[in-house]
Amino acid sequence: MALNSVKWRASVKPWAITPEMIPNALPSGVWRWAGHSKSGMPVLHVDCENWKPSDYYGVDEYIRYIAYLLEGAVARMGEGVERIIIIYWIPGLNMEMMKPRASECAKVLMKTVQDQYPERLGAAFTCNAPALFAAMWRMVSPWIDPVTKAKFQIVPKGQAEEALLKYIDADVLPSALGGKHDAYPLPNKPIQEEITDFFKETKPPAASNVNAIIGCTEQTVLNGGMTGSYEGFITVRPGYSYSLQVHLEDNTKAISWSFNEKKGREFNFGYKVTEAQAAAVPKPSMFGGMGGGFGNPAAAMIAAKGASLLMQQEPEPQDFSTGAKSGKVEVQTNWAKGTLNLIFDNTAARFFSTNITYEVSVEAE
Repeated sequence: MALNSVKWRASVKPWAITPEMIPNALPSGVWRWAGHSKSGMPVLHVDCENWKPSDYYGVDEYIRYIAYLLEGAVARMGEGVERIIIIYWIPGLNMEMMKPRASECAKVLMKTVQDQYPERLGAAFTCNAPALFAAMWRMVSPWIDPVTKAKFQIVPKGQAEEALLKYIDADVLPSALGGKHDAYPLPNKPIQEEITDFFKETKPPAASNVNAIIGCTEQTVLNGGMTGSYEGFITVRPGYSYSLQVHLEDNTKAISWSFNEKKGREFNFGYKVTEAQAAAVPKPSMFGGMGGGFGNPAAAMIAAKGASLLMQQEPEPQDFSTGAKSGKVEVQTNWAKGTLNLIFDNTAARFFSTNITYEVSVEAE
């Protein structure tokens, strides 16, 4: 992997990209650097409404465009920072983005991030997605490895501001995303000049907490308002539990799941449904697993203080001798706007983490 990355960098030369090398992509306004998170991670704002892959001369230009933006984001990392945040603002998805050129560009994006900038993703937020996103996610998700996929948070429509402000200060978050900052300028210079000018005006913040080092995926949040399947991988440390959450909407009909433990290790699994205000975010553990295995044992096991518990199945031991475990729950009318919490409980373990692959399917009207 390292050898391939060296060959890729020698070919693409991301440190030497100029606007002339990406004449269609750079002025499109799709990607831009957008400040830093509370923990110090550089933020990339991706406005999919401006994404028109058919306007590019070829996929090679898109590769250079991605490299240009990622190289600039990595250069903006302060002391102790190792990750970035990507915000996909996607209200403008349209059928053009389902065409072969878009599919090829999306595949190249995922492969470039995973192979050439491995372990650089702290979190990716998909915000304000229309119904068409479910189809696009089904197209893209097979190209994403499980560890990376676990870092994606599919933010329910109308909740982008709440989700993003947990990690990014309001005076940093662009106003178009619910913050108070003016729109960040589009890059328009050679990458080295952009980096030099940035350091003339700004000193990048140092890491202020563990999120800047290992990411901020203390939970996985799925949107229950769109039919689709979501796959991922989580690691739950001994003595901890992890809550995978599905936000339930008025049109959510059923949620089904299947999961397996890589080495067949036993853990407890259960689920609960809580009112909307009970969707509390557990504080990340300093020693959480890289795949998202954070969580406060108590917070993942009981409803948030003062909130109603609508339904609960107590966590029970899981025996994998007969294969993967699966289940399904029909969504009741009074659960709308609440949260289904799928709980992976490893609190009984003393020495071993559990490594869980999962698939969650949403059925919506």
